[in-house]
Amino acid sequence: MNKDTTLLDTIRRHPTVRDAVALADLIAVVPQGRFSLAEIWSLAARADAGPPPALALVDRLPRHLDGAIDEEQLRRTIGEQGGVLFYCAPEDELERALIDALQVIFEVQPIGVLDD
Repeated sequence: MNKDTTLLDTIRRHPTVRDAVALADLIAVVPQGRFSLAEIWSLAARADAGPPPALALVDRLPRHLDGAIDEEQLRRTIGEQGGVLFYCAPEDELERALIDALQVIFEVQPIGVLDD
């Protein structure tokens, strides 16, 4: 099972998530109730899956008549909503150590490699 599948399963089970789907480069989430992005990243850490490369919050997941996700429409929706939240994960031990320290200092999670 790959990282995104494990993370996707974890995200789908969260009570503030109505639905979610993994695309090649992101995970799209349909939140419900009080949704917390920080909670989703925390879930990823507990699932030992690591954070997704990008997370998009959307109102709904567009589907074809057969029930399959309409990826083209989903990507258009994400673009229109400006809803992709990028995260660039650390790639080596040095980056991980630096980011871990910054997260403790600033009390913010997640912090990505490209964050300023």
